[in-house]
Amino acid sequence: MSTRTVTAALILSACFISLPAHAISVTESTDFPNTSSFGGFATDLGLLDAGINTVSGSLAGNCVDEPPYGISCDPASGGGDAQDSFVVQVGTGYQIDSLFVSTSNVSGPTSFSASFNMRDPSNNYVASNYALPLGSTTSNLVLTPIGPGQYSISMYGQGASAEGPYTLDYSIELNVSTIPVPAAVWLFGSGLLGLIGVSRRRRTA
Repeated sequence: MSTRTVTAALILSACFISLPAHAISVTESTDFPNTSSFGGFATDLGLLDAGINTVSGSLAGNCVDEPPYGISCDPASGGGDAQDSFVVQVGTGYQIDSLFVSTSNVSGPTSFSASFNMRDPSNNYVASNYALPLGSTTSNLVLTPIGPGQYSISMYGQGASAEGPYTLDYSIELNVSTIPVPAAVWLFGSGLLGLIGVSRRRRTA
């Protein structure tokens, strides 16, 4: 294979296979009850890396009666750490293809529940679970791959059938991969390399 052919192959490989070097892991503990994740209060995690990105933290809030809506576990008036919010970025050429939420060390009033959601800047929900399986891990919450862009993720207390304090630890696992290259692009690349090889042979014949 000629030097030119090898160079072209390396360029094509660099375009399609380049990956960030490592995944991130952060812990957030700031309280954002009843606020928007895009409202300037959320922790900005920046660009997610390829691989497993883990966000962990804890909540310690209060479920209080808010007539006429009933008992809320994410009230602005409840105090404590009722909600954790983050903003993340998925880079060009990448996607989130799976997302899991785990909870542990859960305590709270009768029928306490907790929730997770992930939204785009237009407030469209791209992943959510409004009744997390407390003390365990969800199934994959990504129904279709989540492509490049900015997103918010939030953990918060949802509701209960009685008032009282609650606590829980959580871990959010976001798995990022490169967007698969369509077969047509690979065929185009192979054809291009073939033409380069034929052109090289003709010049040396």
